[in-house]
Amino acid sequence: MVDIRITYETLFDLLRREKNREELQTLDKDFYEQVLAYLKEKKEALSRKGDELFVSAEREKLKIQFQNIRRIIKELYERREKKIINMAITRARTGSDVIDTSSLLPSEKEFFEEQVRLLSKYKEDVLNNILHLKELNNKEEEPSAGLIKEEVKEKEEEEKVKSQKSEISETLRNEVSGAQKRKDVSRELETSSQTEEEPEVKGEEAEEEVKEEIKKEETESKKDSELSAKLKEPEPEAKEEKEILEATGAEKKKVKITSSLPEFVGIQGETLGPFEEEDIVEFDQQIADILVKKGSAELAE
Repeated sequence: MVDIRITYETLFDLLRREKNREELQTLDKDFYEQVLAYLKEKKEALSRKGDELFVSAEREKLKIQFQNIRRIIKELYERREKKIINMAITRARTGSDVIDTSSLLPSEKEFFEEQVRLLSKYKEDVLNNILHLKELNNKEEEPSAGLIKEEVKEKEEEEKVKSQKSEISETLRNEVSGAQKRKDVSRELETSSQTEEEPEVKGEEAEEEVKEEIKKEETESKKDSELSAKLKEPEPEAKEEKEILEATGAEKKKVKITSSLPEFVGIQGETLGPFEEEDIVEFDQQIADILVKKGSAELAE
């Protein structure tokens, strides 16, 4: 635990001396640790509860004092910072070790040495090169290995998502294309069969006319029977609609997503997704079967 040896009055006195004297003033090596502990103590005092009359007056006084302490510490830090930078400039320009650094706190000494290093390097790269007629060193620093590794990882993740999206869309296109081709072949076979039957129909035209005459003479009950049989046959339009539904996979299936999916294009060209793991989604049967087959989803209960 830090031994707090700081008071409001000592802080004010330290700031006054730092303002009035040109050289950096000596502080305890653990000065900033003491300041931090002192501020925490004041903050706790502001949070305590007690007699309302006492608390009201005392808290307002502590609040003003707390704000003043922070202001004093900030100004003290900035004045010391300015003196340290001036010391670093002098060291970088002269290269002399005569400068007294005994008053520097541990953190300030590290700051001082870093400033000397930066100033000396800048002087070497610019002023000394000019004076010795050398080219200026304007090369930018190469990105660190860690940054390059992180960028490569981000690009790999992006490529992986794009590849997954492309693979799903391509599979859907192939499935739809295959269904459409099967439908076209079926229609071509049906058309070919009808074309081959046409000559036979024309050759038996006379026979059909005779049959029509016979049908006209049949009883009314037989006509009703034939009409009922015809009504039971499926309508061509209904049959074709069923084929289209089967080809496009209009039936729906409900699935549960097992691994996150990016956006992809559906059968009708619509955009689907993205979907997260555990999402319950209803897809066209064809899309649902593909996702289950790829292990990206499973049938929902």
